[in-house]
Amino acid sequence: MAPLTSPPLAAATAVATATAAADATAAATATATAATAAAKDKAIDLQACPA
Repeated sequence: MAPLTSPPLAAATAVATATAAADATAAATATATAATAAAKDKAIDLQACPA
């Protein structure tokens, strides 16, 4: 009886998992960058227009 997970399948799964992790990291980085840029823009607006 053949094993349930063949080495090529295990390798493909590992690559897919690593790719998904990299994509998630890239998405989180992009979100953080956008949030930082928005916060800077808001701070600049507050400095330009003091209450």
